Amino acid sequence: MEDFRKWSNDNVRRAGNSGLAPFEECRLQLLIRAYKLLPATTLELCDSEIVSVMQVMRLYIHLKESAELVLTTEEYRVLSKLAICRPTCLSALSNQFIVLQLCCFTLLPDLLVDRTVEVEFVEWIKQILQVDVKKLDEMVPDGGTHLEVLLLITSHLRASHYKLIAEMLSDCLSFKVAVKSNSTVRMKNLLNNEVFRDDALLRHTLRIPPTQNLNAALVSALPVNCIYSLLQNKTTFASCDSLIKDWILAQMRKCTVPVHPVMVQVLALYIERTLPFAKKIPDGTDEYVSLQKPFRPSEICSILYDIPEPTKLEMRRLRTVDLFSQRATSGAATKEGTVHVSKILMAFYVLAYNNHYMNHLKAYMVAPFLQLQPYGMDLLNKIPFKFYLAVTIRNQELYDPLGDVLGRLMLEVLPQMRTVYDDMQSRFYEEDELGGSEAHTTTLPTLVAPSASQPISRYLDLLSRCPVDRLCASMDDFIDLLPRLCSETLPAATEDAFEKVWSRLVAVDSNTMFFASTCAFLLLKDKTGMTVTTEDLCFEPLHILRSDQTLFQRGFLTRIILRIFTAHLTASKLYFSNQLEIVQQELLLKRSGDSLDPTRDAQKATMFILQESLAVQILIENCTMPWRSKADFGLPSELTESQSAICTFIHRLILANPTLAKLVIFQGFPLAAVPCIVKGVESLHICFDYLHEAMDLPSVPKKLFILELCSCLCIRFRIPRTLVVARLAVDVIGTMVIAYPQAVRHEIISVGARCLARIGNVFPPLRDDCLAILEQMRAMDRSGSKANRQWRHSARNLIGGVASVGRSSSTGVEALIECAAKCVTGQPVLTIQND
Repeated sequence: MEDFRKWSNDNVRRAGNSGLAPFEECRLQLLIRAYKLLPATTLELCDSEIVSVMQVMRLYIHLKESAELVLTTEEYRVLSKLAICRPTCLSALSNQFIVLQLCCFTLLPDLLVDRTVEVEFVEWIKQILQVDVKKLDEMVPDGGTHLEVLLLITSHLRASHYKLIAEMLSDCLSFKVAVKSNSTVRMKNLLNNEVFRDDALLRHTLRIPPTQNLNAALVSALPVNCIYSLLQNKTTFASCDSLIKDWILAQMRKCTVPVHPVMVQVLALYIERTLPFAKKIPDGTDEYVSLQKPFRPSEICSILYDIPEPTKLEMRRLRTVDLFSQRATSGAATKEGTVHVSKILMAFYVLAYNNHYMNHLKAYMVAPFLQLQPYGMDLLNKIPFKFYLAVTIRNQELYDPLGDVLGRLMLEVLPQMRTVYDDMQSRFYEEDELGGSEAHTTTLPTLVAPSASQPISRYLDLLSRCPVDRLCASMDDFIDLLPRLCSETLPAATEDAFEKVWSRLVAVDSNTMFFASTCAFLLLKDKTGMTVTTEDLCFEPLHILRSDQTLFQRGFLTRIILRIFTAHLTASKLYFSNQLEIVQQELLLKRSGDSLDPTRDAQKATMFILQESLAVQILIENCTMPWRSKADFGLPSELTESQSAICTFIHRLILANPTLAKLVIFQGFPLAAVPCIVKGVESLHICFDYLHEAMDLPSVPKKLFILELCSCLCIRFRIPRTLVVARLAVDVIGTMVIAYPQAVRHEIISVGARCLARIGNVFPPLRDDCLAILEQMRAMDRSGSKANRQWRHSARNLIGGVASVGRSSSTGVEALIECAAKCVTGQPVLTIQND
């Protein structure tokens, strides 16, 4: 290109110095040849003539664009005649010829300097538009037809996108050209005013069928580029909204990998065009209109499930299991990255629309008569978002940048699908082919659910090794195993296998798996069948923790319940925030001029922390089941799997919101659960900040709970800071023994003696005070029962022994603990296991 420009300029300078140079002679011969190529009568050319005409036209474009030469009047006259010639038949060559003619009119604006040429140009354009689009699409299946180039040039001219026009023409000519705004004024006016009036441009664009096998490898002018350019213009007529939607849906069905970036941009721009805006009407008032309507749920399901548009009844019966069952039964071994394109694009659309709706809630709600609503959970539950996200991540080169976009949208729209647990499931996608492999299909036997008398270990082993298609097809049979798991004693390997299979299913479709598991858990407690929906679980996730208490006796079932609850607790916060935002906007619309409630955020935070505290209370109650062994003084040496899972969950909640610890201790929980919770919750040391305030509570049961918690924390966290709180607890116990009446004194002595034993064991400086209070307890208890008489005799000897041994003696510490044990009930002392 640079060599051609240099050669041309050198010859022009020679022509100016020495008369007629060889370069000018060549231009003259080119002009003569152009005149000879003009048809004698009609303006029609056969294929052999088209080749010669195209050569001449390309040379003149080179002279104008590359060599930057000024064409003569004669050259423009002959080019204007050649540029409106028509091929005799439709072919691939004739398509290239018409595209070159369009490039001439765009890059050589002086062709339209004469009104006669303008009229001929308009007639020529109208004749081009009459082409048979189906036949043209068969001739040029990969896009880049002259009709697509014409419509794209027109739409770009309307939007003043001259750079995009230059890029498209450069691709057509195979060399770089530039398009200036002032050089296309005549052509722009002719196309807009004479050819494409009103919505003619849109209607002609929609005549073009969607591109077959649309992918990123197709870089020519495509119909999808025309649709995108038209959607960018807000003057696109709303009367054609259904036609645009149908065309986009048809194009989505014909997309392949790698995904064409413009298709993603079209969906995003289509969503923006659903946003209502004010439009002036003849009477001078504003009317809210929406240029496009969102996809109907039936249209979405039609693409997701590869079926005709279903009815409402058929939609209610659709489940994500059906998506995998179809592939499992077909037995087709297709590469995973090539079969989910349209479904992944539709999943992106659904998430992006819901996110756009909530981000522009006020604009959508200002026009309720348009009936624009976000997609509900009944539709979202029919889409395996996590599976599609995994496919895009595994095939990032084919779906770029959909992988990152889908992940971000899931965090914003469906946070329950992207919890901290999900990061641990990535190994599944590395070890197993998501689409199923032929090897798995031929080697694994048929999956048949075991009967009540058959062991389930073999069945779980097969499920853990089978591909995703067959695994998801067996989801119902797998869920039916839950009642049996709760009633039978199973080996640890079987429990681990069940949890592994459950995690694999969650990694594919978490929403369906969470809901099915919750329904099965609730059915164990309520045999009549408690009816809940996904919206109910998002509105009140505590339903999940109200399952049968026997589930909390099995560690793997406890972990499953807590994982479901964690997901829905996260979703609940988003659900409540959205609902409060909707209610707030409705109030603002009814009372125009009012501002948002400044306390709204504080109210939401209070509501969320109350919900979490109630969940902690329910979980702690499940830590005090009768099957738990109790430790009277020291902390338990180890926790069960269920207790460890519950404590870990509470620990995470407190780390996320330390204020929760204060709320939990002020509410209190059963005394029997205190040693277990203190042992398992690593972050409970935060409570030291609130124990001073909590000991001032007037309620006796609350005081005793705080004292029990304080003494256990002293064992768990033996730090200098604890000594101040322990000294205060000893003083409170001494005051309570004196101040409260006989009716509650026995309970005070029972709890206070245990607390004194723990504190005296941990802090020797407080041992004398503890002994003094224990002696005071002994002196105040004057009951005539045999047990108390035995206690008084033992206490007298023990306290005397401690006094004689002294504070530094370990024997005195043991005597103090034994005295405290006899002080409670007079029963033999249990074995003490300090942390």
